[in-house]
Amino acid sequence: MIPRVTVSKKIEFPKMARVVRKFNHPVVRDIEGAVKQEIHSLSHQLSIKAGSKIAIAVGSRGIAEIELIVKTVAFELKNLGTKPFIVPAMGSHGGATAEGQKTVLKYLGITEENIGIPIKSSMEVVKIGKTSMGIPVYLDKIAFESDGIVLVNRVKKHTDFNGKTESGLMKMLVIGLGKEAGATHIHQAGPPNLPKIIPEAAEIIIKAAPVLFGIAVVENGNHRVAKIKAILPCDFKDEEEKLLKFSNFLYPKIPFDVDVLIIDEMGKDISGGGMDSNVIGRIRIRKVEEPDKPDIFRVVVLDITDSSEGNASGVGLADFTTKRLVDKIDFKAFYTNEIASATPERGKVPIALATDKDAIKAALQICWMVPSARARVVRIKNTMVLDTFYISEALIDEVQRLSDVVSIEKFQTMGFNLDGSIYSEW
Repeated sequence: MIPRVTVSKKIEFPKMARVVRKFNHPVVRDIEGAVKQEIHSLSHQLSIKAGSKIAIAVGSRGIAEIELIVKTVAFELKNLGTKPFIVPAMGSHGGATAEGQKTVLKYLGITEENIGIPIKSSMEVVKIGKTSMGIPVYLDKIAFESDGIVLVNRVKKHTDFNGKTESGLMKMLVIGLGKEAGATHIHQAGPPNLPKIIPEAAEIIIKAAPVLFGIAVVENGNHRVAKIKAILPCDFKDEEEKLLKFSNFLYPKIPFDVDVLIIDEMGKDISGGGMDSNVIGRIRIRKVEEPDKPDIFRVVVLDITDSSEGNASGVGLADFTTKRLVDKIDFKAFYTNEIASATPERGKVPIALATDKDAIKAALQICWMVPSARARVVRIKNTMVLDTFYISEALIDEVQRLSDVVSIEKFQTMGFNLDGSIYSEW
């Protein structure tokens, strides 16, 4: 049973105000046109025969406009006379089952009906080779036996490590299309080694498998598409390095130190770590250096997205959570993911209390000599949405100094429903 928290002193919830920022970032307004243009720019370098069976690799992330991007890629491949289909490229996600991975795609709008092509999901892999460290490299058997592979993925900072290339096409090729077997073996090298292992393993796959090209997506701070680029496999490494620098420039962050960060929801569709460690300033993986900023003392996560299918990977980054979230956890899917990613530190369920109100109250109580009414509190919907958030009164001066703030609403007492859940007005 999840208990109600007992506090030894009165906790006064701080007043909160909603803040809206408008990042002055580039936006791709014609998604369909951009995808078509990028594919056409490579068409003279592609050797694709009519009737070829082409596997389009799609992952588990809630990438901006992912449904339209995948649909357009499929349409263009059909125009080239091929027979495209989709393969899930998400490692051990979806409970490491073929049907579970199709369900994850469904939550993203990637269905046979929406995209107009088949989805072929399997956890069967073939062994491609070994890295210089002796780590076996695997690839989805269906993709390997196709006539061509096209990757669709976002390029961004990784939540576990820092490198010249991090999360992008090569990671999808090695870990996503490696399914559970590939993800497990590659992650056993440990996050500090991944910046070297992933590009090396990607090169091994590119030499052995029919990889045609990748569609790389970079998002801006408003979770909109800032850039779309089609890349040949021989250029994956160099182009991803450039795109990662561009992504880092646009990457949204919490711009000040915080006593208590309240996160309404976490999820695998939001970040590989459920909550983006780059946003909350916590990595919590052995032998990986923690970020200096932002300095967030306590983290409370209230719920998990439905599309996570109970996979609470990364919940261990929080200090407090709720009964509502814990009741939704599918521990088989959760533990499968954490073991495959070799990060058990993040698989520990934090202190779970009966309601949102209890969890927030507990976090405020243990802020070490900070009066609760004057605590520096930030509330966000999730770590992917940072253009709208709530602040406590203690942060007003710092928020007013931000150049991109559009509006700051009136401060009001933090509100809760009769069941103890926090008001959700985004």
